[in-house]
Amino acid sequence: MIEAIKRIGEYAVEGNLTTEIFLDNICQKLTETKPNKKDKDKPFKQHVVILNFDTNNNKIEIDSEKVNAGGNDSGKEYLWVDNFKGNKPQVNITSDGLNNIITKSLPSMNEKVGDNLKIDVENIIDDFFSKKEYSDGKSETIYYIKPNKFSFSYDTIENIKKVENELISANTKEEVKKATKNFTKEIEKNILSLIKLSADEVSLYTIKINNNLVCRIDEYTNMIFDLKLESLFIENGDYKENYQKGVCSVCSKENTPTTSNATNLKFKFYMTDKLGFSSNFDGKFTKNFNICKECYQYLMIAENFIKNKLSTQIGLNVYIIPHFIYKVDNWDMNNFSNYVTISTNSITNLDNLKQFNEKLKIFREFEAEKNNFIINYLFYYQPAGSSEFKIRKLIKDVPPSRLDFIGRKEEEIINLVDNNYGGNRNLKVDLKGIWGCIPIKKGDFSGFTRYLDIVDAVFSDNRIDYNFLINQFTEVIRIIKYEREGYNIWVKEEFTNKILQLNFLLLFFKKFDILGGVDMNETNNIVNIEVEEHLPKEILEYWNGTEIYNDGCKKALFSLGYLIGEIGYKQSTAGHKKKPILNKINFQGMGPEKLVRLSNDVLEKLRQYDKLQYNEDNIYSTLKLLMDANISHWKLSNEENVFYVLSGYAFSNYNGWQRYVKITEKKIKQTESEIQISKENGKDVTKQEILLSEARNLFYGEDKNYKGVNEVLKKIMVVDKEVE
Repeated sequence: MIEAIKRIGEYAVEGNLTTEIFLDNICQKLTETKPNKKDKDKPFKQHVVILNFDTNNNKIEIDSEKVNAGGNDSGKEYLWVDNFKGNKPQVNITSDGLNNIITKSLPSMNEKVGDNLKIDVENIIDDFFSKKEYSDGKSETIYYIKPNKFSFSYDTIENIKKVENELISANTKEEVKKATKNFTKEIEKNILSLIKLSADEVSLYTIKINNNLVCRIDEYTNMIFDLKLESLFIENGDYKENYQKGVCSVCSKENTPTTSNATNLKFKFYMTDKLGFSSNFDGKFTKNFNICKECYQYLMIAENFIKNKLSTQIGLNVYIIPHFIYKVDNWDMNNFSNYVTISTNSITNLDNLKQFNEKLKIFREFEAEKNNFIINYLFYYQPAGSSEFKIRKLIKDVPPSRLDFIGRKEEEIINLVDNNYGGNRNLKVDLKGIWGCIPIKKGDFSGFTRYLDIVDAVFSDNRIDYNFLINQFTEVIRIIKYEREGYNIWVKEEFTNKILQLNFLLLFFKKFDILGGVDMNETNNIVNIEVEEHLPKEILEYWNGTEIYNDGCKKALFSLGYLIGEIGYKQSTAGHKKKPILNKINFQGMGPEKLVRLSNDVLEKLRQYDKLQYNEDNIYSTLKLLMDANISHWKLSNEENVFYVLSGYAFSNYNGWQRYVKITEKKIKQTESEIQISKENGKDVTKQEILLSEARNLFYGEDKNYKGVNEVLKKIMVVDKEVE
């Protein structure tokens, strides 16, 4: 995969490598807004804060501007190449935090830059910084900004001095570290107060010296280039233990300077932090993997490009890494990255399908090149604000035709739902929907491998164990039923909706023919003609559409669950909102004997609630026929039994809701007719028409509220009485 990433870097800069091009292409992108957790409709607008060291007036001026103001790229404009990691000197004067800028950056930079800038920096350190020396085993020196160099009020400076005194009196390393943190925090708070911004509204800090941006001075950019790249390839330099003149492991170029130091690369191509992974356990890695200077640049450029242009979510964060089978001249990598990302998103989230179809004309060039590339999906974990990067899973060598195949199968289910189930979005399946069907604990995301194995199976045409899926599905149902927080499952969702979604997800996997451990087309050779003659068409259509009810056991369980749903409806209308009949179901699992007892209990309840009418009687007869024929050689597991009983229960609820919707629509049409008759008879129906319009919007509009419709229709009846 490293060759694929390098090729992306080549295409991104069209093979041109200069210091300026390299630095421009490793600059970090800044977003113009940041999510507001307290009010998602009011995101924080982001700013760059600039500290200008005015040596003429011996003051630090504070200014700010919006991120990407005037259409500029703030990351490139202020050379934001991320903070240096580990033990490297913190020399960058453009940073996402103020701490280093007002303590370490300028003193550290002073040792690295050329003469002209060095003089300016030395003057700044002498005039604007205080020096703190202490001994904690060995002599240490730190620098920190002088508070009186800012235009703070007298009271503010006095308050800061109290915090500064703690730093002055600190003696141990820990004391100094803590006091420095408190001091810089106080400075930052008052700087932001001056320009009326909060910490949530700032993405970046940088400095000027006498109105000149330091990040754009040649000595500074050369220093950054040296630290990011050049120093790795100096034979007797700081990284000489990683230097070797030999063969590049990426491009196979011979007799060229290489390095095995990968600390400037964010993707972990190989292990460099564990002695046991180095050749001869020497910790140098020079015999494991060596990269030449040109490849190293392309890899760094590619990593940044992938992060900005080839990043998405399939439940978890993932990088899309195309691998080109042969090189293409004049390849538009920007447009191609847009194409391959939207292609992935179109099957990940059906809401993006329209966007992909609209752009197909633009992407025609890349559609014609589908045989020239394959796609790798790199799932990763990187905590916000951390350099830690862990690979969760790499799904390799997915052909673009597989994405087309996935899209076609999703479309088959879309058409089924649109034609038979009113376009119910909950029943339509995409890869994003799988995320909410496999329980994963929040926080550490323990158990994510189960989810990623399923995604891998879909992309790679691998088998998924059917019994494993049923186990996961029943756990999801239990999480929702008992409102167990702490998972990636929305516990406030109506669990019957989730059960139907899980049915359609099984259909999704069946269409891919990747279900292992079971033959979903197997039948028990029950007299299905007799069964079909006794069942409502809604149930038969559901069985035929979902394609997972091909054996008598599942049909029996579904029928049992359906009748439980009908009883539950009766109990609910009688004031028992929690539907006591559900207590008869053991959500952990039920064996055949318990199923027989449950079917007997259901018969008793049907009689009690006078529900043994034509439909229910026939369904119960079907249930008994199927169960009696199969109970002696019952094939399903205890968890399967619960899943398919609850599937029937969920469909009963869905069917009841659809009846409610149809009755509501009938009421609207009846009310329309009555209002029209009143109007023709010369009555003033203005109020009624306004209310009717409101009811129609609630029924037919995007934000449907069927119960609200009935409330409005009741108001129309009240108005009618007033008119009379």
